[in-house]
Amino acid sequence: MAPFVTLSPHKDFFTTDDGRPFFWLADTWWYALTDRALWPHPFQEMVEKRVRQGFTVAMVVVGVPPEVPLYSSEANSDGQHPFLQDFRPNPLYFDAIEKKVVFMIEHGLVPCLVGGWGHQMDSVGEERFSLFWKEIIRRFSKYPVVWCLTGEVDIGTPSLHPSYSFLKQVVSRLPEPVKVSLRTLKHSLFIRPLISTPVTSERVSQQILSWKKVAEALKDEDKTNKLLLVHPNTQQASSAILGQPTWLDVDSIQSGHDPGSRLFMVSEAYQRSKQKIFVNLEPIYEGILGNDDPELQRYAFWMSILAGAKGHSYGADGLWNMRTADQFLSHWGSTVWNEALQRPGAEQLGKAIKWLEESVEWWTLQPSLNAITPHWNSTQESIHLPLCAKTANGTIVCYFPKKRQAKYYVWNDVSKVELTWIDPCTMTLVESPHYLIDGQEHRYDLSGTQSDLLLIAKPVQSS
Repeated sequence: MAPFVTLSPHKDFFTTDDGRPFFWLADTWWYALTDRALWPHPFQEMVEKRVRQGFTVAMVVVGVPPEVPLYSSEANSDGQHPFLQDFRPNPLYFDAIEKKVVFMIEHGLVPCLVGGWGHQMDSVGEERFSLFWKEIIRRFSKYPVVWCLTGEVDIGTPSLHPSYSFLKQVVSRLPEPVKVSLRTLKHSLFIRPLISTPVTSERVSQQILSWKKVAEALKDEDKTNKLLLVHPNTQQASSAILGQPTWLDVDSIQSGHDPGSRLFMVSEAYQRSKQKIFVNLEPIYEGILGNDDPELQRYAFWMSILAGAKGHSYGADGLWNMRTADQFLSHWGSTVWNEALQRPGAEQLGKAIKWLEESVEWWTLQPSLNAITPHWNSTQESIHLPLCAKTANGTIVCYFPKKRQAKYYVWNDVSKVELTWIDPCTMTLVESPHYLIDGQEHRYDLSGTQSDLLLIAKPVQSS
């Protein structure tokens, strides 16, 4: 059974209602409550697999998911659309999705319920979205769920970006080898500039203001005090986009689907987690835009956690949108859902969270920038340098990315520790790299290693 999730007394990590630390490891299923994820299968298969792997949260949209028109049948559940005429909530739709929410909870997965998508405010309006959220609260506040106000709160209406819409149509008709190249080109030329540019549009600013008013109404309506998050679009933290509201329980970013966003991803985790509990709600999805290397998933996970995040979100292209042979939303990729469910990155992150829960007091990890030299630094483009963090009891965890920016790494801690090297793919012990002693310096030569690595340093108690 999934636990009720809240924050620790100092609001610096997630806990269960009985006080146990709770690690947020979410999978992203924007279309899981629609008929694209049929009940009972494949929906139950998805839940059972992710629970076995160690995932604790699933992000699902209650309402109309992204990248389809508001009255699209792709939003239907059991044939029922989320909205009736005039955008009133449809009771039959809520009846249909409740069984899915309950199944997740009964199997140990906390649903993070996302109440629509940012640009939909332009059509639905503040009053109707407040009513829609009132129905979400009425139906689900008795369950152990988390609220996410909306997806991409600061995204503009798609019609405002004709170049993007046109390219989507063109790409969908091309042969797959051409699509692979154009997907990456599309992201560089059209998507990345949109997500990295701060919001200046008066229309989008008004949209954000309307969502803030919906959030305030939500907080007044919800007597159970569920955690409230907001999923951003542009490369800004949700706290910055929304003006540091008191009702925002968890800060977050969407670092996005470009490997080039890694410095932003880690720097934001390092800076934002100093003020508020922080989670990256949308790092690069595995397999999206041809990015199939699971090392990207390990990098996003370990660098974020060691930089200060207290949870992490995963996504797999083809699964977030439940793609089938119809090639739904194929401008992002071509993988169908059942193949995406088997991607290795999810299994590897599941092993990582199980290791953390069994081996270290992960909820006390704080960045330790002096443990290794050279080391990651938020003030320079050092995305391939290691990042370390230390627990309250002195255990240090260091992640070394696959690509090396240096040959030798010096261990600076002079206290007596037991050093262990771990393969982050399997979370099993590996042979120590060549160990050198140069005067008082303890150096590791990693030039012969071919993968990313974890170094664990545990204090040795004096006899």
